[in-house]
Amino acid sequence: MFVALQENNALASIDVSAMRVTGIYGLGGKSWQDAKLDASNKDKIVGNLQSYPMLEGLYMPDSIASYTVDGQTYILTANEGDGREYGFDTTQQKCDELGYKWDGDEDQSKTDYQSKQDFCIAYIDEVRGKKLKVADNHSLAAALKDNEQLARLKVIKPEGELAADQKVQAFGARSFSIWNDKGERVYDSGDEFANIVLMNDKANFNSTNDNNDSADDRSDDKGVEPEAIEVASINGRHYAFIGLERHGGIMVYDITTPTQALFVSYVNNRDFSQPVCTKVDDGDCDNDTYNPKAGDLGPESIKYFTRQGQHFIAVGNEVSGTTSVFRIDF
Repeated sequence: MFVALQENNALASIDVSAMRVTGIYGLGGKSWQDAKLDASNKDKIVGNLQSYPMLEGLYMPDSIASYTVDGQTYILTANEGDGREYGFDTTQQKCDELGYKWDGDEDQSKTDYQSKQDFCIAYIDEVRGKKLKVADNHSLAAALKDNEQLARLKVIKPEGELAADQKVQAFGARSFSIWNDKGERVYDSGDEFANIVLMNDKANFNSTNDNNDSADDRSDDKGVEPEAIEVASINGRHYAFIGLERHGGIMVYDITTPTQALFVSYVNNRDFSQPVCTKVDDGDCDNDTYNPKAGDLGPESIKYFTRQGQHFIAVGNEVSGTTSVFRIDF
């Protein structure tokens, strides 16, 4: 079996019967030289896809799945990306005294400041591009200072200054990939997810999943954020189903030939014209009561199953708290 080591950007193979890890495969980075991404939520352009030769995204998959073709096992990865964050509960006063980052309510009374506990972040490996230390002659030095390019992008904080020949590393690859059982990548969807969503729903591109008035909001994070993945064999062909956690919806690819996956369909029953809750404030939920008319929000898991000769996927949606079932007609 295979296990995703998300924050370590790796896959582990495990011999269950022998109860031992048989291999750990680092996944490396995906260059944004040929593929393009929208890396800013402050450029006032929805879907401003650009390429950056010295920027790479670490795959950091969340969900994974596997299937077999001609006796060869392949692993599918939903390349979400995720950073490390360590902390503890304490008061804001104590957190400030320690020089750490307070993650609770900033607008507190003096009494709450001294006594009310919430989360205090002691370590985080995430930093905005504009705060990244790079050599003056780094090819991205200017872009990292520009809010309309990479200054807003959340990237991995290195231990020191990046030299001119070192790549800036972002979280996730905004795609899905196929790997062989040696951890070698045989396919990646590149920037297809972004382009497909733009063609289908440009007005809401890179929205977050708890606000229906948030276009471009996730551009500086991880884009549409591939989260869930499932594989199914239907009528002699293999299909991948990938859930986009932030924008919403399911991507469907024909992966019968692992090295040449083909886009089949994209479906999203989220209704951006509806508020996410029955009461909202500036688009955000204001009463923790989900509005069913908004549709499904935040696909977190996908499970394929059959009933009476028909094929289905069930999708668990984290934000809306709903489960949706789709019949597959191929």
